[in-house]
Amino acid sequence: MRWVLLRISGVIAIFVLALFGVRWIGSFSKNPAVELLGLDAEQIAQSCWRKICPGRTTFQEAEVLLQADEHTISNIRFTSFKAPYTALCWEYTMMPGVVNCAEQYDPSIDVIGALSSVNNTDVFPVRLGDIVALLGTPTESHLCITSWPEKKLSSVVLVGTTFTGGNVLIDTYTPDDPLKWGIAPWQRVRSFRIEDAPIALGGDVRWAWRGFVTGPEQPIDCGS
Repeated sequence: MRWVLLRISGVIAIFVLALFGVRWIGSFSKNPAVELLGLDAEQIAQSCWRKICPGRTTFQEAEVLLQADEHTISNIRFTSFKAPYTALCWEYTMMPGVVNCAEQYDPSIDVIGALSSVNNTDVFPVRLGDIVALLGTPTESHLCITSWPEKKLSSVVLVGTTFTGGNVLIDTYTPDDPLKWGIAPWQRVRSFRIEDAPIALGGDVRWAWRGFVTGPEQPIDCGS
């Protein structure tokens, strides 16, 4: 009996040591959502990115914060688009080719309304599973089919997933299967958006988060 107990104790000890070893090794590798997208769980909980908070931070304050980061932020400029709204954009060295902007659709208001990062030339090397691991259980999901001219995709299924009460929207898709009709942890991030209020998802297929699942059989048009 004593021999059996010793064997069991030995197995348990090995299991515990292995568990601590995995956690110790994992502590040296950063979640790419943190390293590449610059996301921080505490900041996101406040609907902020690098202390720039939609609904609270002015464009002047945001410009000062961006200029203070000389190592990873460059080409800070106000950009004129066809639509009459204010957009302060910049380049982020960790994500070359990505359009990063702070936006306000009411030109009379100097406070930022939203932050967004969109990658139309390539796919972020960050998975939806990385985002979930960082930010926790999503609030809601939706998916629909649209076109993506920048990547020469006439049809692609975009998955929208919201976090922290709906203030953070992450768009993902499956690079090797653009028409995959479902939500999976290995899907890659196409863009993320942060607003000061819950983001209204479109009238497409949507549901409260219930895990990584296959979507309904009938594809829905995004309307764009």
